[in-house]
Amino acid sequence: KFSVWCFKNQKPLVINDLAVGYKDYLKVDSFPVTPDMPQALIYLPLVSEGGKPNGVVTVQSFKKNAYKEQDITLLKTLASYISIALENTKAYQVIKEKNKSITDSIRYAKTIQQAMLPSPSEMQTGLTDFFTIYKPKDIVSGDFYWYRYSPDQAKFVVALDCTGHGVPGAFMSMIANSLLNEIINAEKESNPATILDKMNRRLREILKQDDKINDDGMDVCLCKITEAQGKNVKVTFSGAKRPLYYIGAGSGEVKALKGDQRSVGGTSLKERTFTDQEVDLRQGDMIYLTSDGLVDQSAPNKEKFGTVRFMQIIKENAKKTTQEQREILLDALQNHQQTAEQRDDIMVIGIRV
Repeated sequence: KFSVWCFKNQKPLVINDLAVGYKDYLKVDSFPVTPDMPQALIYLPLVSEGGKPNGVVTVQSFKKNAYKEQDITLLKTLASYISIALENTKAYQVIKEKNKSITDSIRYAKTIQQAMLPSPSEMQTGLTDFFTIYKPKDIVSGDFYWYRYSPDQAKFVVALDCTGHGVPGAFMSMIANSLLNEIINAEKESNPATILDKMNRRLREILKQDDKINDDGMDVCLCKITEAQGKNVKVTFSGAKRPLYYIGAGSGEVKALKGDQRSVGGTSLKERTFTDQEVDLRQGDMIYLTSDGLVDQSAPNKEKFGTVRFMQIIKENAKKTTQEQREILLDALQNHQQTAEQRDDIMVIGIRV
């Protein structure tokens, strides 16, 4: 067959009169040519960039002398495009399979990361009324939250925003989770500022930041909730570039305790320490811990959700149930974001103390 000759020899085959031209390509004693057979033929090999044969393209005519040199040139160009298209198809399939494998792995990593988050039943040990909003930008997240109810009745709530999102942020969140377990659970450290100081030193050691190998860090909102006399509740807060919002039932005003202007890890100065701030609240008051994902979320016109809008929403709805507050915030986010892409991980925790 002419197609076999073209494929095996990787050369063009051009015949303008089949009854005569077949002798140039086929070593046969006879080749019966009938009127119902094409009389003029062109076969061109399809070759990949690396020289690997992919197939053959052919045009045929029932008229003798149907093709001229310009037709051969045109078909050679078409054959090149077909070869490229075939290679791209193969490459696409390889990339698609690799992407699926990577995505499957990341989805499995998501289950591991979510297993690190405190379950609702864990948080209900000590917290009777709360809500969480947790919306990773990608499959896994650089935001995560941590909770511990210690035997001395202290409740530790931590919201962390690690450098980056997706897989890099998720790796950082696993380091942070390990450090919190080590410092609070194992070492029984209970002072929020000291906890952040220890996290800062150990994260810098783990990531070899003194050697300028890595400058990743995390913003942290950490509070310790303890019961005081009567119906009073004391909240001790220490923050790394993140504030703690609170609303007293008496005033109904949103106030904020600003965190220190440095991150845990990263390029922050080693000699500076974190500070504690305290606020006395009454049972029934609200506190809010957040990453910056919500307030930084853009609308289609690039306008940010903003801190002012967030504070206004929680002020207007602080007396509602925590689940109602959660739905109101999510609705406000959706109405603001509309078709805009989510730009960062989003996390909000609201607690009625």
